Amino acid sequence: MLSTEILFIGIGQAGNKIVSEIMKKNKRIKGIFINSNEGDLKSISNANERNTVLVDGENGAGRDRNEAKIFAMDSRFEISDEINKYKSKKYVYFVFSMGGGTGSGMTPAILTFLYKQNPDIKYNVVAVLPKKTETRQTLKNTAACWDELMKLSKLNVNSIYLLDNSKRDTTSEINEEFASLFTKFLSLPDYDYNEDSVTMDKREIRNLGNAPGINAIYELNNDYTESDVTKYISKVMKKSIFSVGAKSCHYVGISTAADFNSEDVLDAFTILPNGDKYQCFSDEEDPMLVIGGATPQNQLILEMKKIVEEDLKNVAETTPDVDIEDLLVNLEDPRDKKLPKRNTKSKAVALDDIDESELWNDILNM
Repeated sequence: MLSTEILFIGIGQAGNKIVSEIMKKNKRIKGIFINSNEGDLKSISNANERNTVLVDGENGAGRDRNEAKIFAMDSRFEISDEINKYKSKKYVYFVFSMGGGTGSGMTPAILTFLYKQNPDIKYNVVAVLPKKTETRQTLKNTAACWDELMKLSKLNVNSIYLLDNSKRDTTSEINEEFASLFTKFLSLPDYDYNEDSVTMDKREIRNLGNAPGINAIYELNNDYTESDVTKYISKVMKKSIFSVGAKSCHYVGISTAADFNSEDVLDAFTILPNGDKYQCFSDEEDPMLVIGGATPQNQLILEMKKIVEEDLKNVAETTPDVDIEDLLVNLEDPRDKKLPKRNTKSKAVALDDIDESELWNDILNM
């Protein structure tokens, strides 16, 4: 898997920013920026008129996923044409936030109509999870988007990278770190190895980066001294920007110095049928662990669902059920002149054709 074979498509503000960061780190990677807010696109350094699609959303979707899906449908021909400009790209990654409106709603819709166009083409996803402290609507969007991604994983979605915004103080830290890790991962076959080194070839990189399931890239420490390797790996996963995944996967690869105890780390993973383990030695300061095709875990999504349900329950308990009739005050003054009720069976007419006095009568007698 080469950088020149990859296309990143950022959808919505979060996706646009991550793709721009990746393009800064790796000039050979191409990107497309799709948004419903022109202001968001103007703030993206690598976006220009040749690689952007501004859908008919004026000022965004306002966290309304259904509205965003309408944007996708209305702009499907333009979006499809833009993606088709990069037919030579073997690996396409959609990048977006699961909790927003534009990215969360448009991405599943786009993947759906791309599947209808050609069910044989597979796509990868980089999805950003919100913090659990964010708004109810954000968490609802995330849960709905997760369900759609799981359904699409049976159709045309291969790898899913889940970035967790709660792992860092700012989203820009998440964006920069993912861009750095992905660039470093792609460069593994290009390291300068000595004649005694174990190398990782491009096919193995492809398997690690394109396997169906959950993918992640972790930085290890060269000073690994943990007696319990399982505990060590759990600490590495918890510290990373990725949502903590399972230790069962199709592929696992490790790049370390020759004196690093990589076999223990590799053996801590359960390899699913037809999977494999890869390793290479390099002089890089920070060892790297890559998992491809891990079993999806919905624990964090279930926690978000519980938060939303409890919040809705609290709202229902504190909000009185008021009948609209109970809110009418019905103040009457016998001196007021009653005007005739309007004719509700009137045909539609132009506003200019309505009798002004009749209109005032209707308004005053609402």
